[in-house]
Amino acid sequence: MILPLLQILTLTLFLVSSLAQQGTYDGYSTSTLIPFLQTEDSGVPFTNPVSIALRFSSTSSREFTPIVDTGTCGYVVSAADIPDWREEEATFDSLGWEFLSSSKKLYNGHWIKRDIFFNVGSSTNPLIRSQVPVLAVTNVTICNDYNVAVDKDKCPTIPAPPVEHNPRGIDLFGIGYGRVADGQPQGTPDKNPILNVVDIAGPDNSLASLWPGYIISKAGITIGLTNTNTAGMEFALLPPRTKTPTEDATTPRHPFDWAQLPGCVSVDGALPCTKCTVIHDTGVDQAYITVPLSVTLRRLSGSFILVTGSDVQITFGQPGIASESFVVGTGVTTGVTPREVFGYRTSRRAPRVNTGSHVYRAFEVGFDAVRGRLGFKAIEKNDLKKSQGNQFVYTGL
Repeated sequence: MILPLLQILTLTLFLVSSLAQQGTYDGYSTSTLIPFLQTEDSGVPFTNPVSIALRFSSTSSREFTPIVDTGTCGYVVSAADIPDWREEEATFDSLGWEFLSSSKKLYNGHWIKRDIFFNVGSSTNPLIRSQVPVLAVTNVTICNDYNVAVDKDKCPTIPAPPVEHNPRGIDLFGIGYGRVADGQPQGTPDKNPILNVVDIAGPDNSLASLWPGYIISKAGITIGLTNTNTAGMEFALLPPRTKTPTEDATTPRHPFDWAQLPGCVSVDGALPCTKCTVIHDTGVDQAYITVPLSVTLRRLSGSFILVTGSDVQITFGQPGIASESFVVGTGVTTGVTPREVFGYRTSRRAPRVNTGSHVYRAFEVGFDAVRGRLGFKAIEKNDLKKSQGNQFVYTGL
């Protein structure tokens, strides 16, 4: 069963205390892979969206293959596609919604608790069971005027945009962190399937040696951090997430609840770089950069897209422990350069960067849910079948 918050707090305090006496992950040896499904990517990873296989029952023949999205938190799936969905589960208390700032989609539905099984029938990876509330989507709309600071489950656009009721085919596996302030107020760690594993290879096996966290690589999602799978990683600290004004201030902070990674971005050599938050998003292959009005961006006429030749430098962490560098339009096929880069100048939102998925061609990225750290391990260029030129850099800043 899922541990209650008090037990998670106690476990976290124990883990952090033990770290002061031992090596980083001494005593934690459990890790297992949820492999990405094969795609036609010409040998270059993260060319197409990455997906995994899961089921709602270990004996079910119905397999779901959601896109893995580190830009959201929570498994979002059409209610009409869930085999045992019942309308009586749609209670007032279970109301849920999630807004995707990249696609402008507003999903509405209900959070319903389900078991989720991974590696069903696999001969190489053990069966994994997670237990979380799943957002069963009952309607979806495109909401271009949504304000993540104030809007909730209703689109403010007047006249109201069309709403699709009982949609099918929505299947998004969100495992990100720090998403509450970006249109996902319910996207808290208790919704993250990877952080709520209840058994591996059967309920009789202890999870005492499983360190909460995961690593994204070209192979898939590795659950559980160990000294071995984090060897060579440089870690940047994440700040604890500050509660929003609408949250209950008396409720204890979930110990796995961290804010987005601090970083710094510079376009066309602008100095100093703009301090920002950074998200490494597996769900999109384009990038989004938001900077103050004082920063100049070269964009296509009548568009927010940066022109070909724009030079972008993004540092991860403050202080920086890794970085990526690319020229817009160069190295898209095999390097870290996003398919497109959208640039916004505004005083309404804090500076931020969404790198898109191509950054995972340069790094394995690990999330330590207990200590609040994001790790980066540079991938050797010859690990890819095609040369990436010098389209990424790794620095121990």
